[in-house]
Amino acid sequence: MLSTGLTILLAVLYIAVLYSIAYRGERHSSNQHKPYRYALAQGIHCTTWAFYGTMTQSAYYGWAVAPTYIGAMIVFLFAHRLQMRLLHVCKQQNLTSIADVISQRYGKSPLLAIVVAGIAFIGIIPYIALQLRAVSSSFGAVTGLTTAQLPWFIDVVVLVAIAMIGFAILFGTRRMSLAEQHAGLMDAVAFESVVKLLAFMGVGLYVSYVLFDGVTDIFVQAAQQPTISMVLKGQPQGAFVYLTHIILGAISMFCLPRQFHVSYIENNNPEELKTARWAFPLYLFAINLFILPLALAGLQLVPEAANSDTFMISLLLTADDPRITAVAFIGGLASATSMVIIATLALSIMISNDVVMPLWLKSTNRKFRNEVFTPQKILSIRRTTVALIIIFALGFHKLTEANLPLVNAGLLSLALLAQLAPALLGGIIWQRGNRMGASIGITVGTILWFGLLLLPSLQRDPGLSDTALSYGVVISLSSNLFCYWLFSLVTQASPIEQQLRRLYTDPLGDHGELYLHHAVSWGRLRQLLTRFFNYHELKRLSERLNHNLTVAPADELVPGTILLRIEREFSAVIGTAASRILLDTVTQQPAVPIAHVVTWATEASQLYKFNRELLQASVENIPQGISVVDQELRLVAWNQRYVELFSYPPNFLQAGMPVAELLRFNAQRGLIATATSADIDEEIEKRLNYLRQGSAYRYQRQQGDLVIELQGSPMPGGGFVTTYTDITELVAAQRALEQVNLELEQRVADRTAQLLAAKQAEERAHQSKSKFFAAVSHDLMQPFNAATLFCDLLAQRADSDSQQLVRQVQQSLKNAEELLTMLLEMTRLEAGNLPVNKQHIALHEVLGPLVENQRIIAADKGIAVHYVPTRAIVYTDRKMLSRIIQNLLSNAIRYTEQGKVLLGTKRRGKQLQICVYDTGRGIPADQCDEIFKEFHQVTQHGGNPGLGLGLAIVDRMCRLLELPLTLESTLGHGTLFAITLADVRWPTTPITAPTEPIRSNEHFINGHVIWVLDNDPNVLQAMEQLLIAWGADVRTALNRHQLPWHESPPQLLIFDYHLDNQDTGVAVLASVREHYQLAKLPAIINSADPDETVREEVIATQALFTPKPIKTAALKRLIKRLLND
Repeated sequence: MLSTGLTILLAVLYIAVLYSIAYRGERHSSNQHKPYRYALAQGIHCTTWAFYGTMTQSAYYGWAVAPTYIGAMIVFLFAHRLQMRLLHVCKQQNLTSIADVISQRYGKSPLLAIVVAGIAFIGIIPYIALQLRAVSSSFGAVTGLTTAQLPWFIDVVVLVAIAMIGFAILFGTRRMSLAEQHAGLMDAVAFESVVKLLAFMGVGLYVSYVLFDGVTDIFVQAAQQPTISMVLKGQPQGAFVYLTHIILGAISMFCLPRQFHVSYIENNNPEELKTARWAFPLYLFAINLFILPLALAGLQLVPEAANSDTFMISLLLTADDPRITAVAFIGGLASATSMVIIATLALSIMISNDVVMPLWLKSTNRKFRNEVFTPQKILSIRRTTVALIIIFALGFHKLTEANLPLVNAGLLSLALLAQLAPALLGGIIWQRGNRMGASIGITVGTILWFGLLLLPSLQRDPGLSDTALSYGVVISLSSNLFCYWLFSLVTQASPIEQQLRRLYTDPLGDHGELYLHHAVSWGRLRQLLTRFFNYHELKRLSERLNHNLTVAPADELVPGTILLRIEREFSAVIGTAASRILLDTVTQQPAVPIAHVVTWATEASQLYKFNRELLQASVENIPQGISVVDQELRLVAWNQRYVELFSYPPNFLQAGMPVAELLRFNAQRGLIATATSADIDEEIEKRLNYLRQGSAYRYQRQQGDLVIELQGSPMPGGGFVTTYTDITELVAAQRALEQVNLELEQRVADRTAQLLAAKQAEERAHQSKSKFFAAVSHDLMQPFNAATLFCDLLAQRADSDSQQLVRQVQQSLKNAEELLTMLLEMTRLEAGNLPVNKQHIALHEVLGPLVENQRIIAADKGIAVHYVPTRAIVYTDRKMLSRIIQNLLSNAIRYTEQGKVLLGTKRRGKQLQICVYDTGRGIPADQCDEIFKEFHQVTQHGGNPGLGLGLAIVDRMCRLLELPLTLESTLGHGTLFAITLADVRWPTTPITAPTEPIRSNEHFINGHVIWVLDNDPNVLQAMEQLLIAWGADVRTALNRHQLPWHESPPQLLIFDYHLDNQDTGVAVLASVREHYQLAKLPAIINSADPDETVREEVIATQALFTPKPIKTAALKRLIKRLLND
């Protein structure tokens, strides 16, 4: 479970995110159509019923897809033309609610509007109650709070209701737009639809693939349990219930206030509905994927909760995973909040516009002029309505919480709102429908709903079953439809209904004759026109209308189409609202003198002109040209800079001038590039469409010698503002800058080519150096190898008098070899040609052989070399670490006259220090930094002075491996070098003590046949003599063809790696093993090549590797190791 504090924090954070999205949307609102946002906003249909209730429904009936969703899909896929017709009706008539649509269709009946608003008010209550119950139940389930009766001020349900009131008021009634569109709210609803979908699918995936082994596993286990398998077979009357729910789901796409508001009021363009036609069914399909698997999983894990509203939460609590429980809680919260916001917003608009204001005006009679409906008053009405809706919903929840599941609560609300369907849809598709049929149908359907559905739902025993609910829906809706049809046939529609019905059944037709002002004579109209227009303005007005306004007889009535167009002309002068009121007064009150009417209109006109002049004074001081177009695409404001940029004639621009006329004038002057007059019309229409769509734009165009930047932005209430900026100098500077950039880019390209050529030359030189070092190492070490072997052989055969001379020769060879090795390594370090090959290595395998080799040298000086084995495994370069320790040990022995040398390791936390300590002469303090420089020595010593490169190589390699090197020395007492390694492990396997070195005269390979292969005859001879001295039977060869292939297989192979004709010892080894079918024939490969890849290649063939020059002691150990294995 989740803690109460964490759950509240999650809810607060979610609401904060929702608020930020809505706030951002309001700040960046525009009339641009956003089809995918619109399609996602349709997800408002998926409330907590979708998130919790459908799973309980599926657990009882075994339904894989919620039937209400099937109905919604059918509407979007197959009733698209009906949706488009209703959309056109709403947009053309400026209708803002279901009550508006129905009352306007049936003769603008205020009483019918009040009835529809009341039904919507009552129908919303069960839905809000559903949200309250779902949120409070899920909160209690995820936190473990008790559901016992509590005082109202700490009751969770009451607290949730209060939070919902504040939330709905904050988000749903922040402002009042004339178009009743809320861009920020649509952004928030679309976001919540995504949250609901992701949360539900996340829960489904978690249950299917974490609690079970997939969806198939859920069905297999369910089929094995008789009680659960019966669910998949369905319930009695299940098909009838399913069909009824499908019908309700289809009707909900038109009659649910929240769905109606999102689909038809918040729509910005018909293209949005076309996109939603396929996108919204896909959304519903996705959110249905896991309904049945979740239900079956719940029946298996928590069957006792199958009939509860918290079925899903109970299932997730069995996983004991707070994360998935939090996801489900947030998904349910998103489902509830989105529904509450839109439902209360739609209903508050309906109540304020269709109930409160008409009743108020009627009750105050002629005193209404003293009552001004300010936006604040209207918003207050809506906020009060929001609070009343949720308070009533809270009461309904308290009455039905014991016996009415979430699904039935949602269906109860749908069943009432469905009673509006015959009047709403019938009025769009059937011209015979009239107010009497609609009123009686709605009344009969509502009464039957009250008796068959509402009253049984309030009874705790036996309550309202699904079958009874379905029968109640069918009976009430059928009776409603029958009454609508019958009374529409037997009664006559009023004249105004007969005029208005064509606007609904054919919204795209030309209905200018249906202008609803009363008739007015030409004489009275001309009196009005002369008050606002002079002779020349009236002449231009006549040209725009294609009708001479001055010649018609004074007593003849003005046609409705002409009056409608004149009203639009007045709108450009005194505003839309003032022009409508002015013409209403003139036509409906013929006894009122025109002078009195115009006196009031003049005041409105003066206010309008004052506002326009204020705007004009503001924009005149702006350096850019500015033009403002209203929602009817007429020019209403501009500044002098705009006139100058386009060189318009004096007094050419007039307030109210159509933009089409202005575009045509510019096209005729050649400012719009077109070929023919038909192209001009097409270009003008294209630009007008851009303005109608409200699409923001920004582009540049050449206009004579000037370059003008145009930037257009739509206005929130309709219309367009465009700025025109002369950017000729800026473009010239930009072009000059572009030329400079081109030149700079060419220079950069040339320089890049030069650098690339230099880099390639450097890489070739690097490759040449690599080949050179390999050749030098091999060619110089070969003679040392032969000399060393001959000297070792000589030491075995020399008498006691010659032993001292032999040892001196051996020491000289070792000194020369060491000097040469250090020179080569230093050169490679300087050239950056020494690669790092890090790997995990047992430290003892590196230190042990070094200590054994150095003990032989130290023994000649009477110095003891002590070594404490270690189990550590380090991650570093094996060869470089070996060279570092070898140089430190060699230096310690060289500069120690007596005493000892100690090599050991120390643990330093998770690190390891390798320490080399000697009791030698020590290093002066002023020389501690200098000794790491090339060719620097503190003092020359003995017959092995060195070059002063040993410690320089140590320092370079430590830096290359990123190993800290420290030095502590006391003059006359000794020196301590320490190297720190970070990546260290300590296995539990103990380290075996090193074996004693083999005595030089030991015949340990008597009778063993050994093949030796080397392309250097001297090395070959020396190896042969050495191995014979050890008792071996030796076969030698300079190349593979000289090997004794016809003989029996040898016991050991000793091959050089680099042979003649590009052959290698590894390749010959593979051939020998294949020839004798001996995959593990023992072999030793030796090479003077410093490349680490050679060692890795040898080890990969399961052979041993030894570097040149070959050390006798090391060779003995390798041979004994192979032959003993």
